[in-house]
Amino acid sequence: MKTLFKTLLIASAIVSAAACNTRIEPASISGSKTFTASREAVAPATKSVLQDGGSVLWAPAEEISVFLGAGTAGGDKFTSTNTDAAATVEFSGTLSNVGTEADYWAVYPYSADNECDAGSAVITVIPAEQEAVEGNFSGNVFPAVAKSADNAFAFWNICGGLKFSVTRSDIKTVLFKGDGGEALAGKVKVTFGTDGKPEVSQVITPSTDVTVTAPGGGTFVPGKFYYITLLPGTLNSGFWMQFTGDTADGTFNSNKPQTIKRSVFGVIENADANVTSWNTVTATTIKDFAEQLVTILDVWQNTTGTIDMLKGESYEGGEWNVADAHYVPDATTITVGGKTYNTADMFETAIRSYLLVRGYDGLDTESKGAGSIGALAGGAQAMSTTPVPETHGYYWGASPYNETTGNGGHFVMGTKDDNEPCKIKLDALDNWAMRSLNFQHGKGITNLCGYAGGQLAGYYGCFCSKRALLTYTFFFKYMLDNKLDTADAIDASTIFRTELFGDENKQPAGITLKTQWIFSAAAALDETTGYAQTWGGANKYKDNGAWDGTEGYKYYTAGDGGRYINAQYGNGRITYIQEDKSEMDNKDRAARTVGATGHPYSQGIWYGDYWLFEVPSDVELPAGTKIHIKYIARSSTYGPKYFMGEYYDNGEWKTAPMEVIEEAYNFAIPVETTLKDRNGDDETFSYNIKMKENGSSNTTIESYFVLTAPTSKIQYRQRVTGLYQAKSGTTAITGLGTATTRLAGSDELRDDGTYSSPLIEVVNE
Repeated sequence: MKTLFKTLLIASAIVSAAACNTRIEPASISGSKTFTASREAVAPATKSVLQDGGSVLWAPAEEISVFLGAGTAGGDKFTSTNTDAAATVEFSGTLSNVGTEADYWAVYPYSADNECDAGSAVITVIPAEQEAVEGNFSGNVFPAVAKSADNAFAFWNICGGLKFSVTRSDIKTVLFKGDGGEALAGKVKVTFGTDGKPEVSQVITPSTDVTVTAPGGGTFVPGKFYYITLLPGTLNSGFWMQFTGDTADGTFNSNKPQTIKRSVFGVIENADANVTSWNTVTATTIKDFAEQLVTILDVWQNTTGTIDMLKGESYEGGEWNVADAHYVPDATTITVGGKTYNTADMFETAIRSYLLVRGYDGLDTESKGAGSIGALAGGAQAMSTTPVPETHGYYWGASPYNETTGNGGHFVMGTKDDNEPCKIKLDALDNWAMRSLNFQHGKGITNLCGYAGGQLAGYYGCFCSKRALLTYTFFFKYMLDNKLDTADAIDASTIFRTELFGDENKQPAGITLKTQWIFSAAAALDETTGYAQTWGGANKYKDNGAWDGTEGYKYYTAGDGGRYINAQYGNGRITYIQEDKSEMDNKDRAARTVGATGHPYSQGIWYGDYWLFEVPSDVELPAGTKIHIKYIARSSTYGPKYFMGEYYDNGEWKTAPMEVIEEAYNFAIPVETTLKDRNGDDETFSYNIKMKENGSSNTTIESYFVLTAPTSKIQYRQRVTGLYQAKSGTTAITGLGTATTRLAGSDELRDDGTYSSPLIEVVNE
């Protein structure tokens, strides 16, 4: 294969420091300062503005790290003061670490990962996970470095890379790697060479491949150019590019040596045209669908409201109201194989899939009449290999909860006098699925299944389509729980749960349990209940005696280190549980402290860490007890973004269903994602809590969950599941740092009679 790289040289457009700039000796430097800055003709798209021809303008509110001497945790943050895009701008900030070195060092963009090694080099991170921007560089992944003896910075680019376009319209990610395993990204040390230009002197934590995702999680536009940022170096054995979409992926290899030069970008037009063979991506299966479908049971169990069984969830003044009804909101969705299913899609797919795994033709929509859908020649289909059926745009009928007209009330099994909870057998499920597919009113889902004479033998009443959705969901839960792939082996008399409004899960009454923490400076220092000593170490004050936080308590062994916060009202304790960090670099960064507002912090965060809330009960809480927890939390911009709220029940940690208080930060159904970890490898994890990007706004977390086994202690935890910075959401946390996760709150009583500080209580309904 001929050499594919054409070269695009980025012009060196450095604006030199003016001759009148005066060197300021370090001994005289203190407090606020302003620098003038320019840089080479390249910049990240989300901040600096890349102009035609390669020239660069600084956008307003750019941020850089500034060091005078050694420094960590991002150094001092300086922010540009320009209000319009400009070629040369001023950065203002405050120097906090005054050294004796002769030169200032600066890194663009600002990051808590930026460090300065005794004034001789800087350390920064080139991300291995990059999001593309059409016709430009992806944000904050193309860093620059500067060194100056006075108040002017001329920034030089550290990296080079690849400019590419594609021909296919379905490509979502592009992976680039050297054939010889060369380092292409990661944590690096950068110094200046004898020619006055930056050199990467050490790759501290290398990543051997870089993945670029299409803008906004979509697909790359054919014919448009995109950029991959790469470390300078020679790929002696050539390189690989892999293109991945929803339905196919392909790879090509060039065995010609290629050199990546600083500020030079190789150009490959129509890069995917070099792929000789495309692989079909494995189809999404019924099992994949079932595994996501069963998550709506948690939503159902923990969502209550007034339902009018003729008008539905949005109507509260009807004759047929059911108060405190458990239900699945119509806005609920699940995502399977990249496709989003609303509740009507879930219902159609569930009944079609049910028929297939029972051995009937669930794809048949033309037959008429109950029992008319024929058996499959091959028998029951396996969930693990059968593609999930297509949806046809079905929607709920006008009265999907209708069980009140002509059938004597709620659906029951056995005799009405027994009033047993709602359950059903396979014969009814077969009947309902066939009738529902064949008696559609256009694409409207039949409101209820009104069997001949209003009954099916052994059953009283007619059950509605919303009850059917839950029933088929319980069927698939049974399949998954019992590790069944086909349903032909299930006995016809097997009974499945089908309660519409939580009939079998009434909550116990009469249990009074409420625990409240109060976070504030005063509460932390209270002589009786203060937690400054038990959580964050010795008290520390300013000269005038005012509160100034506490000294951090450092420990790196596994467990909670003996640090805790007792509740101010009721009986409860908060701790922070960590894995053993004694063999990790910077282990002393694992610390707990109390801030000036009384908020408890944790620093030196890693996998296996979690906040733990424990509330003991004086009486045993029976199965069916409903628990409510509410609190606010946040991470610093470079602290962890992704967490899972979980509760302990029946010997295991279970996912706590979240109230979706803030869209995009709380998730009733956990979200699964795959990102590049600190080693450049794919890491797949799930989360139901995300921290906000700016490091100063709290995320409100609220959950209701129901215990299935008796217990004398409520346990809830907020566990780190994805070590990626809150600011970007995709940049991996590479080691123990000074970034923090905190629990927030105050002692101010709100208008509704509650506090923002953590609360756990038993709910009696």
